[in-house]
Amino acid sequence: MWQLTNGPIPKGLWVLHICDNQGCIRPDHLYLGTHSDNTRDAIMRHRMAVGEFVGVHKLTELEVIAIRAMAAAGVATETIGPIFGVTGRAARQVVSRQHWKHL
Repeated sequence: MWQLTNGPIPKGLWVLHICDNQGCIRPDHLYLGTHSDNTRDAIMRHRMAVGEFVGVHKLTELEVIAIRAMAAAGVATETIGPIFGVTGRAARQVVSRQHWKHL
């Protein structure tokens, strides 16, 4: 519908919806955005699990906050990880916000 109404979709962009009706094709409900825009929108609309709502999570939000505080205080992630039952690598990914970006 986007192409019929607006022309070609520029490379690297997706057609996104402003409504939560997946079958909606109303032109005024469509807009262009990136994959990141689509993911951010899905998280904001609670259509994608994050943090403790991910079924395989090992850490709680409070533990993530504690890991980041310990790292900021100079404790090595290799030391922090085992304290919370994860690897040093996992702790590093929490500290660098590769994981738990929403906090």
